[in-house]
Amino acid sequence: NLYIIHEVEIDFYLLYPLAAGLVRCVHIDGGHQFPQSVAVQLIDAHILVRRLNELLNVFVLSFLYFNILLQGLETLSLRVERHVANALKVVEYLSKHPKVTKVNHPALPDHPDHELYKKYFPKGAGSIFTFEIEGGQEAAWKFIDSLEIFSLLANVADVKSLVIHPYTTTHSQMTPEELAGQHITPSIVRLSIGTEYIDDIIDDLDQALAKV
Repeated sequence: NLYIIHEVEIDFYLLYPLAAGLVRCVHIDGGHQFPQSVAVQLIDAHILVRRLNELLNVFVLSFLYFNILLQGLETLSLRVERHVANALKVVEYLSKHPKVTKVNHPALPDHPDHELYKKYFPKGAGSIFTFEIEGGQEAAWKFIDSLEIFSLLANVADVKSLVIHPYTTTHSQMTPEELAGQHITPSIVRLSIGTEYIDDIIDDLDQALAKV
């Protein structure tokens, strides 16, 4: 069987197909991210082919873009490790904050997928997660508007920290029933934690929550 894995929010550095039991797949990674890890891996058993001509058979890339792609791949592990480390510290901070009612991240022991997280993501599960803020939609908007380091963008996995309110932006076209089915409420805020200095990230979150 041929499996196609499209991972935007979880990079292949964190979830390696062979470790998950797949022996043949095409891995396409990209989407919203800066081309930090846009690549195609043709995996057959334990043979990983990364030849330039095979990449060019899939993508027609300009010389400049391909250089950016290669530079991104060369520093991928360093940046992803920083993303994961920062995200886990933010998860820990938010999970203890009195104005946060819930943090949705599989690293937390009470998350329903915590055991799968431990099995498949020993290096961490990326930097994108959501949390629910006390006070509903108005509180979520006030929190987002008060942030200084975070950029209000629907993108994910950027080197800079990002924030969005899914209920009124990325998922606003969904019906109330669909939103409820996906557990998307007016109080949910989505964060994409960047590679900035972690104390600056937490200080920004702290001052924004204080204004809610």
